[in-house]
Amino acid sequence: MKKAIGIDIGGAHVKIGIVDEGGNLEGKTWIACNGKTREEIRKESVHRIETYQQKDKDILGIGRGCPGSIDSQHGIVLYSNNLKRKNIPRKAFLEKTTGLKTRITNDANAAVLCEWRFGKARGRKNVVLLTLGTGLGSGIIVNGKLREGKDGTGAEIGHRVLYKNGRLCTCGRRGCNERYVSATGLILNAKEAITKYDSPLLSSYDSITIKDIFLSKDKDRACLEAVDSFVSDLKEVLINVNVVFRPEAILLGGGLSDFASYFLPELNQRILEDNSGFEENHHARILIAENKNDAGIIGAASLWL
Repeated sequence: MKKAIGIDIGGAHVKIGIVDEGGNLEGKTWIACNGKTREEIRKESVHRIETYQQKDKDILGIGRGCPGSIDSQHGIVLYSNNLKRKNIPRKAFLEKTTGLKTRITNDANAAVLCEWRFGKARGRKNVVLLTLGTGLGSGIIVNGKLREGKDGTGAEIGHRVLYKNGRLCTCGRRGCNERYVSATGLILNAKEAITKYDSPLLSSYDSITIKDIFLSKDKDRACLEAVDSFVSDLKEVLINVNVVFRPEAILLGGGLSDFASYFLPELNQRILEDNSGFEENHHARILIAENKNDAGIIGAASLWL
């Protein structure tokens, strides 16, 4: 059976795994990035890949998903706002260090390819997937084809402005969607709310996690407000996506999708109450990606399968 290695580069973790031609993830490794130098992360990543190579000799190649502008033909990360890198020849590096042929794409493109081939978007011709992680990524399938744009970023919904003169974004603009509809945005919501309410989270201000916020939202007013604002902003993003692309489904993936039970019911209710763009018979289904936080790995590997 054909197999490939998939790599998903995120702001907090590097995820690596082996995927077979049926889209099954046979093994997965998470490498935490916090507190490590780039050289340490690279060395650990190569070591994990070499371990997979020793266990399985039939690997076709490596697929790598990375946030930002990607020259997929030459395997170069042109620029990544969240990773603060530019003009990085990742294809050449991986091929030299591992001996495996490598293909590179935008991370959200990898995720939507995964769901389109192996997940909840199977059989659909028009789909949008939003990756709710450190930032907000987006992958789009239009009439059965991946919409990439000239540099792999033809679907940067995360950098559409939601609030004029809002929070400063990593791209240099203000008020971008991803500064509100992402894990980073949710944590910023909580930090802003903490200044208004007496919150138990105040003592852990510098180490608040999205898990803390969701688990505390029913008993902590600051957390409730943080989630409420997140849901309200996500609703606006989804309505705009639906109006512009008219997809059959909008999928939510990334790390925040693991907490969908805490916000999806309220999100769906608000969308029903606000008919703008989601009129009867014209609305997309809002679905949680079947492969959730593994979609990036599987989709990257699928570049070879």
